[in-house]
Amino acid sequence: MMTRRELLGLLRPGASLRGARGATGPRDGSPSTLAAAVAPAPSPAGVTRWAPRRQFAPRLPPSMVPSVVGARCLALTSFCAVCVERCPAPSAIALRGGLPQIDPARCDGCGQCLAACPAPVLALALVPR
Repeated sequence: MMTRRELLGLLRPGASLRGARGATGPRDGSPSTLAAAVAPAPSPAGVTRWAPRRQFAPRLPPSMVPSVVGARCLALTSFCAVCVERCPAPSAIALRGGLPQIDPARCDGCGQCLAACPAPVLALALVPR
């Protein structure tokens, strides 16, 4: 079975689900069917086909740092370490007691943890340093 993250990982810049228009059966909306329908989309010359990553992970203001909202964090009820894996700053985010803890002194403000958080309600909030 394919996870949501694996399905979304198949959708590359310029990808389209146009081939899925004819899907009519109850299983036609399955991730494997949609994944098979992914095809390159035409792109007019000079038009960006995909928004740059920096638009989704903006640099944080120097006076702000992310902080984990424990009640929203998926690590509270299961195992999740996506923010730890995505953080490029060494030891800026560490798991303590199963929950991620952010060290403001080591955080470089890249915003990758905010962009990567898979929680339905973002489990990170910006707080003053």
